[in-house]
Amino acid sequence: MKHDNTYNELKCIVPKRWQQEKNKNSMKKNNLKEKSIVKLKAELNGLKIVAGTLVGVLIVLFAVNLYGFLSKDNNAAFIAGMGVALSLSAILPLQFSMMKKIKTELKLREITPRDS
Repeated sequence: MKHDNTYNELKCIVPKRWQQEKNKNSMKKNNLKEKSIVKLKAELNGLKIVAGTLVGVLIVLFAVNLYGFLSKDNNAAFIAGMGVALSLSAILPLQFSMMKKIKTELKLREITPRDS
């Protein structure tokens, strides 16, 4: 009997949590449509600054590690540094895709102005 009550309680809780997660995901997708043009432009500028800084740091990191790898005897640290640089470079496509989404949202709003 105790097992059946626990099962029924869980049966009611799980769909509610799933629905909450579904609502959170849908909020993230429509996040750009709810922001004002000023906020979108500020977010775009921030992303450009962060992406530019990351590109600069990655170029320096690649250059230093490549120089160390080719000229020094102990290559272990430089190989690890290259791994760090490669893994950090995976962030760039995400930032560029977010910048592209913001730009398309801004262009969409310029084409069809809203009253709000």
